[in-house]
Amino acid sequence: MTVVSLMQVVMLVPLSVGGIGLRDVSFVVLAGMFGVETNKAIAATIAPYPIVIFYAVVGWLISSRLVKSRVSEPLG
Repeated sequence: MTVVSLMQVVMLVPLSVGGIGLRDVSFVVLAGMFGVETNKAIAATIAPYPIVIFYAVVGWLISSRLVKSRVSEPLG
């Protein structure tokens, strides 16, 4: 829990887009302080990316369909 809290604070530093990179490095360093191997820490920090991308694509598809349906409706 301490690692995640500190990682969230590091992500607030405006040095990268969305905290990507800072989050990963800070997690690897902080988890290493608690005895987690580097390979396992890297895998743990990268694992959520495909899920986030999947939900972003689903949201984009739903949003684009809603916009298309509103644009194609007649005004009146």
